[in-house]
Parts: sequence; structure tokens; C-alpha cells
Amino acid sequence: MTRRNAAPAVRVAPQNAAEVELIAWPDASSHELRAPGDGLVIRALRDTTIIFEVMPAYEGGSVDAELQLEPVSRLAHAGFGRGEATAAPPVPTRQAIAVDDIEILAHVSRRGDVVIPAGEWICGPDYPMAIEGLEVRWPRRPTGLEIVTTVSVSKNGIRHLPASVTGDFAGTRGRAAPIVSVEFSLTGERAQAFALLADALFLGASVQSRSGRSISLTGPTGREPLVGLRLSVVTQEVYESNRGEPRAKVQEQARAGSNWSSAGRIRVFRGLKKGNAESPSLIRERV
Repeated sequence: MTRRNAAPAVRVAPQNAAEVELIAWPDASSHELRAPGDGLVIRALRDTTIIFEVMPAYEGGSVDAELQLEPVSRLAHAGFGRGEATAAPPVPTRQAIAVDDIEILAHVSRRGDVVIPAGEWICGPDYPMAIEGLEVRWPRRPTGLEIVTTVSVSKNGIRHLPASVTGDFAGTRGRAAPIVSVEFSLTGERAQAFALLADALFLGASVQSRSGRSISLTGPTGREPLVGLRLSVVTQEVYESNRGEPRAKVQEQARAGSNWSSAGRIRVFRGLKKGNAESPSLIRERV
């Protein structure tokens, strides 16, 4: 029984070793994930390709593996000096309210939790995958402002789940119940000073765009899984001044001040399954 349920190992190899450093904890291999829960840090100097080779624990064994990748590039800029630790944080003004530190956590089918900066695609047109849950994270959210998220999921029929506020998870994990509709609303005394921008892709449909203080997104029949989402928050001044501009330009402005580098984005490339079940399964990640 133990042999039958043994998890596969995952071998990790950068395409260009000169540009990538793999860092593991002491006594662990920096090139192989041998058991569930194993991890390592990938330090890339520039955009590169990482090859993940999934190896069954025994002949004919499972090659089903779920990898979770978390961007950590901002930690290098967080500042760990003693002087910085004691410095008082700046007092935000109306013009300095941070809308660029918003992150969206999404639970993606067969990938697990991923965290993406606001204004960038979660899955989307290039890499559509079913999204099962969402959580909006805004560490420096202004007092008097809340983002309410409401989702419906499909699992033996449509289920409408309770609304969630900023920092709370809306949806499901690991239940094969994709989101089929999502609504975002700005509430609170300061809601009038901000606006939401969203692009959504539902399976088999075109990308749809919505903006305002309350937006609702669903597929043509209300049953299509959500396979791509891009969400950002802008000040009302930015929203009004760019009403006639293409959405992509406004989304770019929404994250213009972000200290996430383009090298921190994760793109997934899955290799085709081999005809022979004993062959390793290749998963390529671009970081």
C-alpha cells in the first residue's frame, strides 16, 4: 500500500545554469524535490527557463505532481537593516495612497495557490486554467475602504458562496469546483475615491472588461469556468482621466509604481504526456 501511494520525485534543472542559482535548505538536494513539502529558492538574474522532471517512485508509478511557486523578489528590497527597522513609516497622503501593493491570491486547479500582483493576469488568454478561489490582499488599504468579493462555483450545480472581505478567501480549494461568476465591490466611506478595473476570461468566451465601484463577471451561460482574471484598483482621478483610453494602458498605470519586476512573473509550460507511463513528465517554468 505504501509503495502504491508513493509520491514521485521532481528533478529541477535550469536551462542556463550561469544565470540561475538553486538554493535548498541544509542537507537537502538543490536539484531534486524528493517528498511532498520539499522546496527550494530559485534565484534568477534574468528571464530564464526551468525544467521540472517528474520521476515516479517505482516503475509504472504516478507522475502526478503539483508545484506551488511564490514570487519573493520583493524581499530583496524590503530592507533588513537595523536603522530601517526602527524608522517610522511615512504617513500616507491622498496622493500617496498605495494602490500598487495589492496582490491577488488565486487557487488554480492542479497548481495550488499562486500570488500575482494586481494588474497582471492570473492564468488568462495565454495560459487558461480553472480558477477555484480568490483572495484580495492589500496590506496598506486605507481606513474606510473595503473590497468585497462574492463568487459562485460549479460542483453538481451552481453554488453561491458567502461574500468575503479583503484578506479573506472566497471560493474553494481542491474540490474541482471552478468559479463561474465573481463580483467585486468597493464599500466604505472612502469608496467614492477609488475604482475597480477588471478583465476576465471564461472558458470558450472572449475576454470581457468591466470597471466601476461594483463589477460583476460571468460567462455567456453562467456555467463557464473562470480561466483568467486581471484586477486592479485605481484612484478616481486616474479612472476619470483615462476613461477613453484602452484598458491595457490603464492597467499598466495601475501597477506603474509596483516594485515587482517583470522577471518575477511566472509562466507555465506543460510538456506533452509521453505514451509510455514510465517516461518522466516534463514541466517547464519561465521565471
